Amino acid sequence: MWRERSERDRRDGAAERAPAPPPSEHALLRLQRTAGNAAVQRLLARQPAPVIDPAPAPALAPPAVDPHSFEGLTADVQAKIDALKAANDALKAATTAVARKAAKKERAKALTAHQAAVVALAKWTRDNTPPRSLLDGYLDRTDVKADAKVATLGQLAADVARMEFLLGTMYHQGTKAKWETTENRGAFPDTYDAAVGGGAQPWCTKFAGYAYTRLGFRANKDNTTSEFMSGFRMREWATAGKGPSGEPITAADQTAEDATGTGSAVIDKAEWKQLRKDLKKAKTDADRLAVTQAFFASGSHPHPQAGDIVIKPRGDAEGNNEFTGGGKSHTMLVESFDATGFKIHTIEGNVGDKVGGRTIDLTNAVDVSKIIMLSRMGTQFFGASPTAAGGTGATGTSISGPAAQAGAAFGGGIMGAIAETLTTAVLSAVYSHEALTGGMHRIHEKLVEINAAQGWIKSADADASVTDWTGATGAGNES
Repeated sequence: MWRERSERDRRDGAAERAPAPPPSEHALLRLQRTAGNAAVQRLLARQPAPVIDPAPAPALAPPAVDPHSFEGLTADVQAKIDALKAANDALKAATTAVARKAAKKERAKALTAHQAAVVALAKWTRDNTPPRSLLDGYLDRTDVKADAKVATLGQLAADVARMEFLLGTMYHQGTKAKWETTENRGAFPDTYDAAVGGGAQPWCTKFAGYAYTRLGFRANKDNTTSEFMSGFRMREWATAGKGPSGEPITAADQTAEDATGTGSAVIDKAEWKQLRKDLKKAKTDADRLAVTQAFFASGSHPHPQAGDIVIKPRGDAEGNNEFTGGGKSHTMLVESFDATGFKIHTIEGNVGDKVGGRTIDLTNAVDVSKIIMLSRMGTQFFGASPTAAGGTGATGTSISGPAAQAGAAFGGGIMGAIAETLTTAVLSAVYSHEALTGGMHRIHEKLVEINAAQGWIKSADADASVTDWTGATGAGNES
């Protein structure tokens, strides 16, 4: 038995001394996982508990809006509108004499602040639109014909006038209030007088003239604007280059009557008289439409377009295409023209002592009887200085210069030609009708948005006409 036990002990000792068989792959993986888990547990024991769902980092504050920018100024106007509303509500809610007196005082302060904010916004638009540097570059393009440039100038003039309507409506909180505090004076009429001159006179022609002075209109080197003081003076200048005392403002071949190469034109009273007579003879609407179509199909009578200036006798009575006694008249700016129905939509100052509009049907003899003259100013009156008839309003900033420089920088050849072509394409896009009118339209959209939200105009469509916005015919006091 002893031997058996000794033998067993010997075998057991040998087994202990023998190397263990290598672990299987599965055993190794299990060991690694166990060791890894233990290591992780030791690490967690030494670290603070992790945050499973950390709070998101605070968002960066939006950049501050420049209070002097268009965005900042429109925001200020909106804030002042809200403050004025609150002041109006407080005045309505006041029940005692003392409370009403205090509320009226606060309301007056809110109104003053509102008007000051609108004036600040108006100053920005007047100082910055349309960008004169872009306009000068566009006028100097040699690849754009004069009549296309004049169409752009006319559209911009109408856009300026529309902008003034929207700003003035905002200032007066709607279209019912007169723009005059005293006869022919007011916050907005005074601006038009400052641009044209003449003092406290009826400001319908000044309103149209102001739109063109914003575009750099210059009849001569003396920068005279006296032609915009009345419709009578406008016709004297447009047909003969004469000033208020019969003195020449511009040479006869530089007046708006010269249409050669400048895009300018005049349809004077004798021609309107003939159209009126022919319309009176026509028996049906179809006949009258045919008469008007023939009038404009002759080639000597251009279709009206945005920016054209129309002079009419003062008053609403049927006329004879002549000035009212004493040379009295009323001046309108064409806002748009419906070439299908031959209808002119106008925007005009000092109609009902404010800015308004009307529709003129050129197939209607009575409407035609109220037209003395239609005038369209050519490119020769714009740019760095007046040019000879046939000029293009050159400013000395032609895009051909930078384009040629870009080509030269690439050493000429094929690469130089490509560089010149690309530069011309880029500058043509910058100095373009679309860039100029598109910028104005975006500002219109914001001004319309503010006015329409308050119910101050009847349409929220930025492309609507002034008659759509006012719902009025434009008839009324034209003094």
